[in-house]
Amino acid sequence: MTPDSLDALIRRHRSQVERTLKPTIQRYYPSMLTASGGLEYRKMIELSSKMAMVGRACTLIAGYPFDARRLRIGSLFGACCFLGDSFLDDFGEAAALEYLKRCELLLTKGWFEVRDNRERLFYVILGRLFAERDVLDPTLRQAIFSLFLSQKEDVELRAGSSEFQKHPRHLQLRMLRQCARNRGGNTSTVLALFLVPHLPLEYHYVIFTRIAVHVRGRSRRLSLRPALPAPDLYESGQAHGSRAADDFWPGN
Repeated sequence: MTPDSLDALIRRHRSQVERTLKPTIQRYYPSMLTASGGLEYRKMIELSSKMAMVGRACTLIAGYPFDARRLRIGSLFGACCFLGDSFLDDFGEAAALEYLKRCELLLTKGWFEVRDNRERLFYVILGRLFAERDVLDPTLRQAIFSLFLSQKEDVELRAGSSEFQKHPRHLQLRMLRQCARNRGGNTSTVLALFLVPHLPLEYHYVIFTRIAVHVRGRSRRLSLRPALPAPDLYESGQAHGSRAADDFWPGN
């Protein structure tokens, strides 16, 4: 795949992502469309488009076609990452710790009290994402909670806990690198399991270690480690030996 054809694929995904997300944003959090000249909205669309490309890679690695439903899941997942990371990174340490407590309540009890339009949008998108998949499946449930724990560890380390400060500088840096790896690897794993529910175990290590998603900071940067599927997979939209979509989505 040439750079031009890859760029065209990204543009197509971006257009489809926007068609998926914009009506929901207009209904539940319309001020995002105009705040700061629509900058945050554009960042969300861009991040969700890149997450769709990550989902494409994960799906093709597992040998399945990246169809419209998987693109929708990737779009919803990207929007959840954008909003969730904003709660962790953009409003200060106290807000991040509070979000973690509320997120734990959501994961253990299934609900939390929505306080504003931003939280309402997050809750609605998360609900639609969870509706695409049996989130009580043990593997996916464990992956989601592992992602939450890595987010919690990240916030606590950045907050400079007393235990963390006791370690020498080189060990602190190692802990931060490991935390970033876990957060990125768990993000990739959760996305892959939403896209391929019965992902063979041999692919978990590859996706965790070689397609690590890092979504951090106000710019919502997303970077990938370089080991992605061969370029022809992107172009064809299907890996060698891909299974039919009917095999993946029971009842469709």
